[in-house]
Amino acid sequence: MRSDEQAREQIEAAVAPHLGREPDPRIIEEMAADPRVTYLLDWPTPADDLTAEYRLNEDERRRDGESTIVLRSGQRERALAAILTEEASNLPRVSEFRQFVLGDRLMARADVPKWVRRVAKDDGDPTLWALVPQNPEDRPTTERDRLDLARTGPHGWRPRVRRIEKLTFIGTGEDIEAVPVNAWGDLGLLKTVAEDVGGLAHISEPWAVEFVLTGRLRIPQVAYTTTSRSRFPALDRLNMSFSLSVPTSMAAQVHREALAVAGRPPRMRDIDVRHAEMAILAHHYNDGRTWGELYELYMRGRSTEETSATNFDRDCRAAYRKVTGQELKWKNERGRPPKTQDGIEERP
Repeated sequence: MRSDEQAREQIEAAVAPHLGREPDPRIIEEMAADPRVTYLLDWPTPADDLTAEYRLNEDERRRDGESTIVLRSGQRERALAAILTEEASNLPRVSEFRQFVLGDRLMARADVPKWVRRVAKDDGDPTLWALVPQNPEDRPTTERDRLDLARTGPHGWRPRVRRIEKLTFIGTGEDIEAVPVNAWGDLGLLKTVAEDVGGLAHISEPWAVEFVLTGRLRIPQVAYTTTSRSRFPALDRLNMSFSLSVPTSMAAQVHREALAVAGRPPRMRDIDVRHAEMAILAHHYNDGRTWGELYELYMRGRSTEETSATNFDRDCRAAYRKVTGQELKWKNERGRPPKTQDGIEERP
């Protein structure tokens, strides 16, 4: 019987090489606490499945953290909301849910988070969706058997963990929250009903859930999420969705606000060729050699006016940070090598 600490270590060791970056410790903690995930550790080659599960948890966390903005509504938006409220209320599953689950009593928006969490507890364990082959007996016998064995395990096949059913809703302070749910409980039914509302009103799940429970239909005009799937922050993405009624001036303002929330400057200047070459060189030759050796390599055919041996490591680190958004971890951390009489650093 492995401890939680052992499970965390084994999951992190399996996932990190496939991600190419340090895993989020919060996701590792959640995975280690879920027996339906840790059972994968007993398979000969669990890395693929564990990495897939990690990415799915990462995607869920990213969706849970979606930021949505409701701008000031004009007469057009208020009229559209009134029309959609009438149509959505007449959807069969909406009226049935309100009748049989809510007893035809809508609730105040402030009561939604508490109600959702209580019902989630009453519904029981959340549903885990998995992907399994329809005909496992049709597994081919080819020269790829060795690879298939690594992918499917010694007994032919195994279900691949895909995702835990979750319901997203608007919590306290307009934050988007999520709770694991039983797909056959009341919240699982609410999720299905919210899909009907979302399809009609073109709104995401949290806003559709709010409508079903409160009768209040709000139409978000701007939604944005930030995605980070690489160890290099420079590859982070800001995804934005605007209503066609949002003016371009307001879109630009929201874009600046979203960048500020993500901790990014509103405008990032490009770097020059010299710093680009430094970043590439520092990354490629970060193999244990000294800065002096790298400096000699860099200076071949160059003028000493471009950069000095004294400032070379500083300039390389700055260039790498500007390109990747990450600090350079130089493998030879024994300090700068001493200088020769010519001022060129050499290996100690």
